[in-house]
Amino acid sequence: MKFNGVNDNSTQGRRNTQSGCKFSHTDAATITMTPDGVDTYARVIVKNQGGKINSAMVRTAITCALTTSGAGGLDTGSEAVNTGYYVFLITNGNNRNPKLLCSLSETSPTLPAGYPFCSAPIWFISNNGDGDIREFIDVDGRCYYTETGDTALLTMGVAYSGWTAIDASVHAPNNSRVWLKTYAHNEASNDWNKIFIHFNDSDASDGTYFTIKHGNTILSLSGNPGTQFVFEHGLVTAATGIYYKWGTNPEVNPGGSFPTNFSMWIKGWTLK
Repeated sequence: MKFNGVNDNSTQGRRNTQSGCKFSHTDAATITMTPDGVDTYARVIVKNQGGKINSAMVRTAITCALTTSGAGGLDTGSEAVNTGYYVFLITNGNNRNPKLLCSLSETSPTLPAGYPFCSAPIWFISNNGDGDIREFIDVDGRCYYTETGDTALLTMGVAYSGWTAIDASVHAPNNSRVWLKTYAHNEASNDWNKIFIHFNDSDASDGTYFTIKHGNTILSLSGNPGTQFVFEHGLVTAATGIYYKWGTNPEVNPGGSFPTNFSMWIKGWTLK
């Protein structure tokens, strides 16, 4: 199938600056990019500070480890917990010897000496609270987190007096489409409530129409199931792209197996 001018299905779901890049979780500190194009190669557009553009070819698998500094690792500093890292492809002055590079910066990674060519972000790493890369699979350019439990939990909130931002920057890159799951549970007996979610200013200022609304959220200490949604949405800025609030003050009663909360998880993302 021809897509973005390239006969390669693996370009789907990716920025059209790359083709044939297949990422995998190697271990707690390392990812691997394997060439997976129709001709077994990967190609990535790179550019130097002078504006010269080249197409870098990757013929063999390459890795990136957060415990390594420079080419093949982290651009500056040391590995941190609860942190998101952007992944770039860099090449040397002759546009050869491709390596991966991780950075906190989406737009200005610190390039190691001898590597003036750099791509746009081609992947993203989410480091959890233990300092381990969240496990994932890459399906045609889309990252799916595969660990069970609350490893991709963004919030468990009860804010109601105003819009509260949900910071997704640890779990997803800027300029991406994210796959979200939300869960709402109201513990107070016989108290109908609702939760609003918005992604832009027009949603926030409108009193009737919101992007997503959990309606008729009524639960008690009995532990009956809450309401759930799964949906996809675009994020321009992951740290401030999602907001929520309860319609009225949710009563938070002590005790019970299912306390009042609004929870949101990121199940995966795709670079736009």
